[in-house]
Amino acid sequence: MKKVLFILMIGLFAVTSCKNSGNKKFEKKVFFENQDWKRFDNQEFVIPVTPKDTLDFDLKFIYSEKKLNYKVYPINVTFYTPNEEIRSRDIVMRLYNYKTKQWKGEKEGDTVSYNVMLKDEMTFHKRGKLKVVIENKNPRTENPGVIGIELVVDKSKKK
Repeated sequence: MKKVLFILMIGLFAVTSCKNSGNKKFEKKVFFENQDWKRFDNQEFVIPVTPKDTLDFDLKFIYSEKKLNYKVYPINVTFYTPNEEIRSRDIVMRLYNYKTKQWKGEKEGDTVSYNVMLKDEMTFHKRGKLKVVIENKNPRTENPGVIGIELVVDKSKKK
């Protein structure tokens, strides 16, 4: 009985892993030295794209709720497409809910992972490399409590 249950669990894990990984186009984590994202330490990600791609871009902002001194955190995201198009937008992440007096995001200990949708259903007219630059727009040079960021690019679920 235990063998059958074990085999079923392995099979279920394999099926769900394959299903989820099929949508993943790119994923990269960056952890900051001393949990401090310096003001001018822009993060660049390069992703190969084709005209067949329709992609969703999400950012995971990983921080320490005990060390982070900011309840809002500004960033800028710029996309440099293969056909020399530039798309840029400022985002202010609201990390704290004043009504519930709780930090937003998925918590594990005092580490919180806050998800932000950067862009959905982005298409491309030309094959090549897409460069995504994430800029820390916090006015302070030192930003203790920012553990890291993760860019997750998935094939779009909408069509």
